[in-house]
Amino acid sequence: MWWLPQNLGWKLGSLAIAIVLWVALAPREEAVAVHNAPVLYRNLNADMWLTEASQDSLMLELRGPARLLTAPNLADVVAVVDLAGMTRPSERTITLDASHLNLPTDVVLQRAMPAQLRVRVDHRQTKDVPVEPDMIGEVPAGYQLVSKSVVPEVVRLVGGEQRLRTMTRVRTGGIQLRDLTEPAEIEVRALVEDGMVQFETSPAVTVKLDIQPKRKK
Repeated sequence: MWWLPQNLGWKLGSLAIAIVLWVALAPREEAVAVHNAPVLYRNLNADMWLTEASQDSLMLELRGPARLLTAPNLADVVAVVDLAGMTRPSERTITLDASHLNLPTDVVLQRAMPAQLRVRVDHRQTKDVPVEPDMIGEVPAGYQLVSKSVVPEVVRLVGGEQRLRTMTRVRTGGIQLRDLTEPAEIEVRALVEDGMVQFETSPAVTVKLDIQPKRKK
């Protein structure tokens, strides 16, 4: 017959509680990780346009339990900058802290690199500008480019008022002429060099080239 000590249930219960407390209170292995996080700008007034943003991503130095500082756990971490108060043309410098981040519980921000962001907004405007085809090289010997045209002739841009004021045209992607010996219609895209200006209409255009043999004299 097995002999069981008195109060076995109490003793086992106490042991279980001790183990739980030890797991809960034992020092956790902490680590530091550097994570690259995108910057999201939100709540900009519909009449305004973001014309300058000093950063589109940040390096974050984070501290926390090592099990939480893995790439999968940090994949959704972003920096969010609220532009709701910028209702007229202005510039703002924003000092980053943990309130701008959606960090996992128990993960803390040690520092952001850079520590500040600079943004500038302007009135939102649209502007129609002509499209100029970018011709590369020359047609083969014995041929001539009689005429060229673009359909549509203009595209509409959207951006900040000051930036659009300086834009008088857009160019297409390059079109090589060296192998063309007959009339051609070439589908290309118009390009805008300013990253803070966008197309409001489609940038797809057709360049029509009338290429004919040179007439012998």
